[in-house]
Formats: sequence, C-alpha cells, structure tokens
Amino acid sequence: MSTSDPLAQRNTWMRRILDRRRIPYAQALADRAFFTRGKFSVLWLLIMAWVFRVTVFVRRRPQGEFAEVDTFAAVQIIFVFLLATYLVFSNRLTPLLRLAAKTSFGVLMLYYGFGMISAVWSPSPAFSFYRAFEVVVLSLGILVALSFCRSFASTERGMLWVSLAIVLFQVNVQRPSIGMAFSFEAWKTNSYTAMSAMMFCYCIGEMLSHSNPLRQKFLRRMSLVFLVFIILGHSTGSIVAIICGLGVAFLLARHQRAAVFMLIAVLIIIGIAAGVDLQSLLLPGKSEDYDVTGMSGRTGLWATYLNQIMQYPLLGTGFDMLPRLVGFASNSHNSLLAVIGGTGLLGLVFIIIWIARLFKETLAAIHSRLAGSQGMAAGLTAGLVNSCTLAFLGEHCMTTTLVFATLAAFHMLFASRMAADSNSRILVMRWQKQTV
Repeated sequence: MSTSDPLAQRNTWMRRILDRRRIPYAQALADRAFFTRGKFSVLWLLIMAWVFRVTVFVRRRPQGEFAEVDTFAAVQIIFVFLLATYLVFSNRLTPLLRLAAKTSFGVLMLYYGFGMISAVWSPSPAFSFYRAFEVVVLSLGILVALSFCRSFASTERGMLWVSLAIVLFQVNVQRPSIGMAFSFEAWKTNSYTAMSAMMFCYCIGEMLSHSNPLRQKFLRRMSLVFLVFIILGHSTGSIVAIICGLGVAFLLARHQRAAVFMLIAVLIIIGIAAGVDLQSLLLPGKSEDYDVTGMSGRTGLWATYLNQIMQYPLLGTGFDMLPRLVGFASNSHNSLLAVIGGTGLLGLVFIIIWIARLFKETLAAIHSRLAGSQGMAAGLTAGLVNSCTLAFLGEHCMTTTLVFATLAAFHMLFASRMAADSNSRILVMRWQKQTV
C-alpha cells in the first residue's frame, strides 16, 4: 500500500498513538471496530447522560445540604462510576495516560488528583473526593472518546458538535425560569456563553489560517451558531474573554489586514446585538445590590473568600469546599480563588506548572504551523480569561468544565503531541493536507 494513501497514513497514525510496543496493531484494529459499533456509543451515551442529569433534572436545595445524596445525586454518581468502570476496562486508557503524562493535560489531571487527596483535611471528605474524581473521570472520558476519531477533521468536527450539544442542554437550564415569554435580559448568563466563547474563538482562529474551503465553510457556520448564543447570553465576562481570544487569533493571523476587519466586525456585532454598555464593560459596577451575577456582587463575594483563604493558606479547605463554607453561592466565580481556597498554595503550584506547559506546547504547535493550533490558542485564551468570573476550573465539574476539557483533550491529541515529536509532526502535517 502506498504511503501517499490516506488510509495508510491513518493506520500508521493509529500505530503511533496506541503505542504498538504494548498493544498489538491487529488487536487495536479489532478494538476500533468493536468500539465504533458498540462500546464507543456507550461511552458518549454515559457522558451525555451526565450532561442530561445536570442540565435537565436540575433541583434546588438549601446551601447546607450540599453533601446529602438524594435521588438526583445518586443517579449522577451512578453515571460517573459506570463511566469510570468503562475507562478501567478500555484498552485505550493506558497508552493515552502515557501520552498525557508528557503534556499539560497530564499536569491538569494531577491537580485534580491532588484535589482527591485534599479529602484528607476537608470538612466533608466524601464530597471533596467525589467532586475531584468526577472531573478526572469525565475529562478522561472525553479524551478516550476523541481518540476514536479517525482523522484530524473528524476529531475537530466531533469536538465542535459535542460542545454545541452541551451548549443546547445548558440553555435548557435557563428556560424554566423564563417561561414562554421572551425576555432578552432574562437570558443573560455566563454559563452557555462561556462555552460558546471558547468554541467561537476556536472557529475564528482557524478561519484566519489556511485551510480547505469545505472546512472554512463548516467553521463559518459553527461560528455563527455559537455567536447566536453569545449574543443571547450577552455576558460581560464572556465578551471580555472573546476580545482576548480574538486578539490572540489576530496576532497569529497570516493575513492581518483581513483579521483586523473581521475582529472589528465581530466586536461591533456583539456589542450592538447584546447592548453592551462600554462604561460598565471598562468600569464594572452594574449594581449596588449584593448580586453575585454582577461584577460588583462578585468583588464583594471575593473579599469574603479571601478572608476564608487566609485561614488555610497552604492546603486550603478541601476541594470545592470554599463556596460551601462561606455559604453565599455554590461557585466562587474565580478559578484562582477556587484553586487556592480548595487546595491551597500547593494546589496553585500544579496550576502554574500546567499553564506554563500549556503555553509552551501552544507556542511550539503554532511555530510548527499545525492545523488547529491558532484556533486552540484563541479558544484556550478565551476559556482561561472567562475562568476569572466563572470558576469552571478548580471546582466541581460543570458543563463549561466539560467543554474546556474537550478543547484541552483535542489540544493534547494533536498540538502538544505533535510539537514534541518531530517525526510524528511530519506525518500528521502530511496527513492533515489530505483530511482537513
């Protein structure tokens, strides 16, 4: 079979990613076919069942009862442990963990592993352990699921379609409080807008790079869909994140003149459609009331959290315990405070190492001109900026956490892996020309 044959290159790539020294290639091919028809569907079913539980079957309960296991919580726990059981018996987990250990994704998983250890000193050990365990299981589930895609193009499409499905589920959370009447202000939120912002910036970043016309068309359509949800949610935090993400995409664009016009047009459309007040964007102070949905409310909440953090600076209060102990909200609305408050300065060390490695891997991927590198840089930037107002990193798993994990897993499978291996980078660059 000729090496220029796309099928041959695809199979060669499978040999590398599954580490043929430990898993026979014939077994890997059989495993691929079996998972595609059976277990692969079960994997996505378990992940989306978790999403369905936290978005459709939403229940409100008193802040002090956060650790009680009711019927809803029991169903959620069952889904997570079924997914964990699936991963344990999957032939793909071990080689993927071996790859992850060399990338920033592995460092992020180590942080959540430290979060599980924080159950030792947590006021609610079972709660802290489970919340960190849940993030690890779902993130690894996403990683294994994406590894079944047979090409860069199919992996990219899978990432965007799954993220869009999660966004649609999250929109359902907002619907019951609004009813049938449409109120633009009532849809204001930083939940599905944060997810949409990451994927929107990814699409724009890739549209500014050289790619196949069919891929450009797909990315353009997906970016418009995510833009609709950004405008619908019109969150200030997400708009700031988009500005930062698009700024990175602009700096990396090869055709900077076209990038300038696109950047200006997108920001004008978002600003006009969402009715953004420039003064409130630059000088936050939306409300004099203590409302955690506004920046003024969040700053007051953060001050309270800082007082709690100073009592346990080294190890923290236990993973995801900071907002529970304070009692004002179920989210600290700032990932930095969430990390320090839950796992202390030791946990912060993991996050600093993760960000440093993520930055290094992204720069290497951009320098190698790998497909997806510009979009990943823009999307990850938007996600990290948005985490300063919505703590989807360092606390319990949210739908936004899952979308960020999807982008991080995609980054691990391509950018960081290829940037570290010159031989595989040459292979994938050739492969991408025929599959993108």
